[in-house]
Amino acid sequence: MVSLATALTRRVLVLGLLALLGPGALAQDRAVPAPDPVARATAAYEHKDYVGAMRLFRAAADDGAPAGMAGIGMLYALGLGLPANDDRATYWFRKAAEAGDAWAGDINKLLSADDPHAAYLSQAEYREMLVQTRGDFGGLGIEIGLIDGRPKVIAPLDDTPAAKAGLRAGDMFLRVDDAPTDGMSLSDVVGRLRGSPGSAVRLTVVRADQTPFEVTLTRAVIRLRPVKARLEAGGIGYLRIGQFIEQTQPQTLAALDQLTREAGGRLSGLVLDLRNDPGGLLAEAVAIAGDFLDGGVITRLAAWRGRPAANDNSYAAPARGDRLHGAPMIVLINNGSASAAEIVAGALQDHHRARLLGTRSFGKGTVQTVFPLGGHGALKVTTAQYLLPSGRSIQALGVSPDEIVLPGDAKHRQGAAIDEAQLRGGPPTTIAPSIDSSEIGTPRDAQLQAALQALRVLSAGAR
Repeated sequence: MVSLATALTRRVLVLGLLALLGPGALAQDRAVPAPDPVARATAAYEHKDYVGAMRLFRAAADDGAPAGMAGIGMLYALGLGLPANDDRATYWFRKAAEAGDAWAGDINKLLSADDPHAAYLSQAEYREMLVQTRGDFGGLGIEIGLIDGRPKVIAPLDDTPAAKAGLRAGDMFLRVDDAPTDGMSLSDVVGRLRGSPGSAVRLTVVRADQTPFEVTLTRAVIRLRPVKARLEAGGIGYLRIGQFIEQTQPQTLAALDQLTREAGGRLSGLVLDLRNDPGGLLAEAVAIAGDFLDGGVITRLAAWRGRPAANDNSYAAPARGDRLHGAPMIVLINNGSASAAEIVAGALQDHHRARLLGTRSFGKGTVQTVFPLGGHGALKVTTAQYLLPSGRSIQALGVSPDEIVLPGDAKHRQGAAIDEAQLRGGPPTTIAPSIDSSEIGTPRDAQLQAALQALRVLSAGAR
């Protein structure tokens, strides 16, 4: 039994200790702050506990946290743990965006981890994207993707600051100005690369196994001229498409008309160059493929992550669409040929309308839809995959050429790049080196010379 005097002494000592520590000491000792619901939801998501992530994001949303609302939208957008629902996704993203976009960086990192082509776009980024699809925008002129948390070049666009500075497919950016790119979302990187024309940006680049180096580029107004053409010896046309934007098909038709006139009314053959073409608008790809086909399916859209395929999901060529009237064609592709470029190349290959030369293409076989959020930016998310006329998918597989032709000797190559499989966390694959973009279309372009020689043989046989 403890005596009364001993008990009183202990009470005095405890009270004296509390007085020294402050009145909240005992409460602080007992209470452990609960983790933030959004942080707990993020942890559940990263551990692929999507049911738990939804429950925790909802709890955060119920408390008024915009990040919780955006998290719910993300799960609906990606179709993780529940069927994809674009209406619910845009509802929750709009609700979150109305309260601000401080959450955008964290949510975009989660989005791009499961879908490297998905992103929430701020209103400024959305406006920039609309301008870019029209082919007139400010920036460097480069297509990039994320791999292992770092931005990597898919393809520099022709005649842009990126191409003129010698950036190559496969180059990885370690820093943009003084900011390390490790862990940045794709939208964060793009936002740092963009800027006012005339301003400079400094990039720390690593290329293959070389020592990292710095390059400073001056941003410019990028006025894309996606189509270039010229007539080669023997009445063979050379047509290069650098990107599929709103003006690509009209420019293609104008170029074909000009080539035909220069050839005296009929081309003996055509080289269609889609190397380092990162893709673009599906409608433009369908229209251009239709300009070389007399009927037949160009591509079909198929379901993706629980989204049902549309009832009318096929795109076909006009019955008499071939503007070359059967003249032989060769299409050049490489690892920088992606998306819309692969649709065109694959359709012409499946219909035996053209032979494909070069190396395997990038393998982006999905379609992204952009959902505006009523003045609060937009949500870009993958909504379908496309299949080639034969029914084959190119997603993470690419289109294989009929004849593999490498880009010449080592000094004209730029090293291995990346492909869609690696963007989605797959293992490194063996990728043939791509041509240095400055060599494309020049007399040093071994792949083009091989295509021209093959066409001369084909056209001679046709005569």
